Amino acid sequence: MFGSDFPHAESRFPDSVDLVLGWDNLTDDDKRRLFWDNPATCFHWD
Repeated sequence: MFGSDFPHAESRFPDSVDLVLGWDNLTDDDKRRLFWDNPATCFHWD
């Protein structure tokens, strides 16, 4: 999970999601965990 919105220090707003999607070493499974599974677990959405 990463901070995609301002004012998180790690944010590269407004391109933070595109930046991560461009990482070649992430598999589709990694992206699913990063963008959905981990936040869903953190916020008890599952």
